[in-house]
Amino acid sequence: MTRSGLALACLALTACGASSSFQRGVALYREGRYAAAVIAFDQAIQGDPNSPDAFSNRGAARVRLGDVAGALDDYDRAILLTPGDSELYFNRGNATVAAGEPAHAVRDFTRAIELDPRNAKAYYNRGTARILAGDPRGREDQLTALEVAIDPWVKADMRRRLGLAPPHAQGAAARAPEPTGPPAATSPAPPPAPAPTVTPPPKGVVAVPPPADTRPVSEAQPEARPTPTTMNLDAKALAARGLARELDGDHVGAVADLRAALALERDEGRRAGLRNLLQLLTEPPR
Repeated sequence: MTRSGLALACLALTACGASSSFQRGVALYREGRYAAAVIAFDQAIQGDPNSPDAFSNRGAARVRLGDVAGALDDYDRAILLTPGDSELYFNRGNATVAAGEPAHAVRDFTRAIELDPRNAKAYYNRGTARILAGDPRGREDQLTALEVAIDPWVKADMRRRLGLAPPHAQGAAARAPEPTGPPAATSPAPPPAPAPTVTPPPKGVVAVPPPADTRPVSEAQPEARPTPTTMNLDAKALAARGLARELDGDHVGAVADLRAALALERDEGRRAGLRNLLQLLTEPPR
């Protein structure tokens, strides 16, 4: 074999290895094995350092592990590689909310809308970010999302979360646990992002406030004890993961993480913030 032929063969093997690692990372994410998924996406990036999908999906896995700083770095790099992808800004906006900076997240959601004016999820999550930041325009964004949404299931979910669905429909939805979506595997998308190799899962929308547990959080209400799956995370990582889950539409998981964070947190100022956030997410709409 000539040197040029050998070089081409090596390139083909490298590309094949990167693709195999990427697909393995997606499968591991779907199984909830986020740490292993990060390792697989690491290998995919080593094989193809210019893959926005690998960076975006590694970011999604990192968010699930509570590594929001690492996720933001991954989304930054994915955006540098594909600056015109609306879903990448949507995903980075979600991670920025999880980092506790909803006002800054508004800019990413706005950019996502500029790139794709039909991105109903971006309108909805921008509304949520604005509400968390104390901006009264948040509700208007969420209602705009209802007008823009095309998928009837997405529209119905938004109506339920906004308290606009019939009472019996809200009750049925509250009883059914919401599925957690895997990372976007084609043009990177949320959580979260669509990519060119694997069909992306449907993304959840943020609910403020969602319907599940309607009891306000108070000192009298017992705090959740950390489960075995959260014992290796500190309060800050649990809180970040909880916000990310809410943005992905996993309200039950979000509340569980935030309550576990409250149980572990020792700083009174942060405890007060967690209680306020839980109250916001569990009170019925007014």
